[in-house]
Amino acid sequence: MSDIPSSPSAAGNVSGQSTASTAAAGAVASSPGEHRPAKPALTTAGEVMLWLFGIILPACTIGLEATYHWCAEALFDPIPSWWHLFLAALVPTANLAAWFAIVRRRNAWLPRVAQLNAFALGVSAVWVAMFLPITPFAVVGLMIYGFGLLPLTPLISFFMLTRARGALRRGHSASTPLPKVWIGFAAGVLALVLPQMHDLATDEMLGMAASKDTATSRRGVALLRAVGSRDSLLRSCYATNDWSRFMGGFMGGLLGIRQSGRGIAAEDARTIFYRVTGEPFNSRPAPASVSMPGRGGRGMWNFDTDLGGAKVASRVPGLSMTSSRLDGKVEAASATSYTEWTMVFKNIARNQSEARAQIELPPGAVVSRLTLWIDGEPREAAFGGRGQVRAAYQEVAVQQRRDPVLVTTSGPDRVLMQCFPVPPNGGEMKVRVGITAPLRLTGERRGRVLLPRFLETNFEQGEDFAHDVWIESDAPLGLGGHTAKLSLRDDGLRGTPSFDISLPEQAADRTVDDPTDPAFVIRQTVRRAPTNGPSRVIFVVDGSKAMASELRVIADALHHVPVSRDFTVIFAGDEPEIVAAGRDVATIDAALRKRKATGGRDNLPALERAWDLAAAEPGGAIVWLHGPQPVLLSSPERLLQRTEREHTPPLIYDIAVGAGPNRIIEKLDRFPGVRAVRDGGDLAASLDRLLASWRGEPPEFTLVRERVPRSEATAAPTGGSSHIARLWGLAEVERLAASSEPGAADRAVKLALALQLVTPVSGAVVLERKEQYDRYGLTPADPNSVPTVPEPATALLALLGGGALLLRRPARAALCSGRGAS
Repeated sequence: MSDIPSSPSAAGNVSGQSTASTAAAGAVASSPGEHRPAKPALTTAGEVMLWLFGIILPACTIGLEATYHWCAEALFDPIPSWWHLFLAALVPTANLAAWFAIVRRRNAWLPRVAQLNAFALGVSAVWVAMFLPITPFAVVGLMIYGFGLLPLTPLISFFMLTRARGALRRGHSASTPLPKVWIGFAAGVLALVLPQMHDLATDEMLGMAASKDTATSRRGVALLRAVGSRDSLLRSCYATNDWSRFMGGFMGGLLGIRQSGRGIAAEDARTIFYRVTGEPFNSRPAPASVSMPGRGGRGMWNFDTDLGGAKVASRVPGLSMTSSRLDGKVEAASATSYTEWTMVFKNIARNQSEARAQIELPPGAVVSRLTLWIDGEPREAAFGGRGQVRAAYQEVAVQQRRDPVLVTTSGPDRVLMQCFPVPPNGGEMKVRVGITAPLRLTGERRGRVLLPRFLETNFEQGEDFAHDVWIESDAPLGLGGHTAKLSLRDDGLRGTPSFDISLPEQAADRTVDDPTDPAFVIRQTVRRAPTNGPSRVIFVVDGSKAMASELRVIADALHHVPVSRDFTVIFAGDEPEIVAAGRDVATIDAALRKRKATGGRDNLPALERAWDLAAAEPGGAIVWLHGPQPVLLSSPERLLQRTEREHTPPLIYDIAVGAGPNRIIEKLDRFPGVRAVRDGGDLAASLDRLLASWRGEPPEFTLVRERVPRSEATAAPTGGSSHIARLWGLAEVERLAASSEPGAADRAVKLALALQLVTPVSGAVVLERKEQYDRYGLTPADPNSVPTVPEPATALLALLGGGALLLRRPARAALCSGRGAS
């Protein structure tokens, strides 16, 4: 009974305590003596709204955008990186923390939760401002059509953050106020804005670099080289819905900055990218806003503005090469090789894609076969005029969206391969390119086998991707056997691996039937090359970044120029500069070592200057030492005019450092005076070999092919390879294409088609249906007429069969002699 109150006052005390407990049920517990709020910090309805619109809605929106990229495809990518994804995730996280601290009465947490809330408010405010232009349309869409909630999520989330902050303020004691909101708010804004300031500055420099004023343009390029953002510059090379560009415009508008770089075409940005870095823009993986790194690109739509065009252009997200094999056969007796490059492409994007690659062939080589697998079966190409096959490809690929592959030349010793469509959602496409090549003679009875390589691609290759090489020969290769088996990464293949081989005696004189006229034969002989060399040599040294480590190598090599030669060195900097001239090698050496190679430089003015000097007397030559030339920084017409009008044009020895596109060489496709010096080694080895050939140390040898009447041939055809005829045909087509003789161009096309070759006047295309071939007057090649690489099993059977015949001959001879004796 002692526990029961004995007076009304005691009962009143108990009632008062009960009332206080009830009031505290909706508020955060406080220590004795602190002020208690008169109403709950968060009502039941408030909890439901906070969960639905402050936690679940933003979390779902972020997850959907990260998975399907709807906003990135339609407007701009709001979460282009993991940093942006992290900041976006803080919005529902801040609301969840506020709910937990209030409902679970974690009074000690409230100051820190309030700081997180203020930070999330700043982050959310930036996204609200960026989505503000489309907010009215989203409201109309939600009210009329019932959709449009996702674009409104930033605004709804911001409102729920403010509601959560009010609940935090009501649930906290007045004696210890919450941290001021503007501190965390400013930090949240800066977390999104500051990373873009570098991009904003880069965009301004980009505008300067694109200026028509030469001085302003050079100043912009210099600033970009020094402090510009390479990532931002790379993103500007792609026509994409890019956060950085969108954010830059938004910030520029807020700050009253007119960004001179906005509105620059992607093609112009690619030119500036080369001038700044000295690299082709597509030599790097596509930027995050295009390829979605870490998310695989799966489910992305990729918009290829260069589909069906005549250039490799930008990397295509989701498109990759999954398999590459090079199967080759070397015929030492004929000093030829034939290589089939089989490639498989895979596309994980949601739409069809086109794979494009520029391939550098061994010097003097030609594409003589093209195959596409359709429904699992190989289909051979039709060979036709260059314009004829490209028109067929563009109609079938771009308009009909069917299955073609096209190969055309893209400069001396290089071709452009393009195939479409690589099916979406993990689909694959398989093609094969057959390449006939001569051996590069390193002596009268020694040769070298070179492989093709990529110069430029629009697809990705995995980190562990490798090219599988299998080369067989009828004579021992330098590796110690008749077979070479290698697995090369792409940089290894670009390094031009080579195989040395000894040639048999009969390789000096081979004849084969002329497949175009039975009254003629094609004769191949090995002859010693002239050793007098050019009368005057002009060295053009590229001043681009790729040559930075090569200037000393070039300076050392110039000491080996024959002393009887006058030569000049022109440095291709921002302006062509004659470093030195004459025979004073020491002066030239010192002057060249002082030059600085940086960025990407225009080599055309230097080549024009060199041409005028070399053509001043007959027998001149230009030795062009350079890195990649992925863009034309000035018009090539002046140089082309010289190649077309000069009666005694100088030779151009092309020595490239590394593998990369060369737009200048591409323009010289029909000029026969270009000599690619590609020896499978580095620049020093190639340059030393060229200079040694002029000194005749050791003597150089060359393969000469000529068409002679069968009646004048000294011997019957000696069973040489049919590739000899194809290589002669290539040289003859190039001669006719460059000739001004009446009807020479038509004869060049007819010869190329008869021999089934890809030349400057012809190409190869595989179409899907017979009516498509008929529409363009094309006929697919007979599978029995194309060159092949024998399967290892087939070659083994042939060898065993030949051995069996040899074994049977003595037995039959003995049997016949026995019968005669009887």
